[in-house]
Amino acid sequence: MVRRPVSTDTRGVQVRMGCAPDVPLQRLQAFLGPLYTRQPDVDVEVRHLPTAPQAQELRDGDLDLGLIHGAGVAPGIETEPLYRGQVLMAVVPLAHRLATLRSVRLGDLAGDVLLVVPSSAEPAVHDRVTALAAADGTPFRAIRQAPGSDLRDLLFAVASASGVALAPRSTLRIAGELGDAVVARPLQPAASMPDTCVAWPAGATGEIGGLHAEARQVAQALYHCS
Repeated sequence: MVRRPVSTDTRGVQVRMGCAPDVPLQRLQAFLGPLYTRQPDVDVEVRHLPTAPQAQELRDGDLDLGLIHGAGVAPGIETEPLYRGQVLMAVVPLAHRLATLRSVRLGDLAGDVLLVVPSSAEPAVHDRVTALAAADGTPFRAIRQAPGSDLRDLLFAVASASGVALAPRSTLRIAGELGDAVVARPLQPAASMPDTCVAWPAGATGEIGGLHAEARQVAQALYHCS
């Protein structure tokens, strides 16, 4: 767990932060730890939201920071790369013909339905996966959006044999029991998600503006290490 340095300042700076649901907890904590060290008086409240809803709340002033997938999500929002994109895995039902393989090529999935996260929730992830499928030329039977924006919607559809998916391994861990109902196999050649970025509304001043500057510096250091 991240422990904040003890501060004698009882005012506290309330920070409302979003985080994409498939960002591993360790990555979230690794960002917050240095931020607390630099800004010991901040009090961060984290809500897990997909990238597009976060962007809307950042624009509306309902969030101060966000951890999102992909840069340049919307005008008026600044971003800084935080972590390099997680490696994508082929996620298939337990009874799938490829479930026993150690690794999977996209061509092995020919004839399957490819399920992707809705573009209305994670536009950069949606575009990355569909572009990957198109570039490889794999003849999928169809490419369909998952029935909802929740990670469990995607995995439940795969577990129910409605199709296959390309997702980071963290998706299975975060989804709990549903992660045990599917199989994830590394892709060959390897492919990755878009980078995870820290985002904030442009033009903030005062304490929140200072926090954004600190968040940028933390992100630059973590991205270099990742």
